[in-house]
Amino acid sequence: MNESVINEDVMALAKFHFDHLYFQSPKRIGPLLLYQIGDLSCSEGYVLKSHQQICYEISFIVEGKGVFSRNGVNYDVQAGDMMLHRPNEWHDGRADLDDPFRYYYMGFQLETEDEEVIGQLDPFASMMEQLDDVEHPIITKQHHIAPLFIGLFAELLKPRQFTTLMMETYIRQIILMTYRAFFDQSAVVYHPPSLPKQQVQIAYEMMHYIDSQLTEITSLQQITTTLNYNYTYLSHVFSQVTGQTLQSYYNRKRFERACEWLREGKLSVTEIAERLHYQSIHSFSKAFRKQGELSPTAYQQLTQHLN
Repeated sequence: MNESVINEDVMALAKFHFDHLYFQSPKRIGPLLLYQIGDLSCSEGYVLKSHQQICYEISFIVEGKGVFSRNGVNYDVQAGDMMLHRPNEWHDGRADLDDPFRYYYMGFQLETEDEEVIGQLDPFASMMEQLDDVEHPIITKQHHIAPLFIGLFAELLKPRQFTTLMMETYIRQIILMTYRAFFDQSAVVYHPPSLPKQQVQIAYEMMHYIDSQLTEITSLQQITTTLNYNYTYLSHVFSQVTGQTLQSYYNRKRFERACEWLREGKLSVTEIAERLHYQSIHSFSKAFRKQGELSPTAYQQLTQHLN
């Protein structure tokens, strides 16, 4: 796949693009090599230029519709569809003019040159061999795969302790669920109540805002100005989409950042409380204990001792 071509297309007609490329140096994730992962929201008539795959790619249509092509054969795709692209196949596509698609994608390959990981390939080697024989590359009604991609994106947005392990867990599940989708048609899939695509997008934007602006947030009410919705509505949407409250997500992110700084040992407990905009050392300590069952000072002493 030509990186410069993809970037040129995206700059021309992408509404939003969260893209990570590793083609020059594939990222080792367990027994797999990650080449590309991202979230692309297309404008009307977006065109993905024809290119030859150098790895496997799983594409999941989040919303909208369009056309993907494999070796010159066109396939109509819409929300919930998943398409498998394989090495050496020619691939292109275009978004619908009225309802352009948004899709998640992941490009990967099995590591076959490092003797230390070859033994880890099973059962993936067997699964990929069977996927190589798939004739029709589209599987419909795969909405349940979306949270795995979202989990991957969250790890990429904010790397933290065990991020690589979490990424491997998500990637393994995506591959396994892709295999099951093609070869285990009897599997029962739980479909939660469908939510408007706008609400899913808003929840994703709230997560990104908190992750990227954590030290700038003095009150969650600030998010209402950024997204132009009232707080009650935003809080309701976040709970509906993620299954947790907006406040609990914010609390967890503050706790994780505090843990990170305490382990580093460069900031005092007082400085950490101030940077995360707690009203006092007491309120910071109380919140930290609620999340981690230790005081900030005890946690810092423990982690420094272990290091």
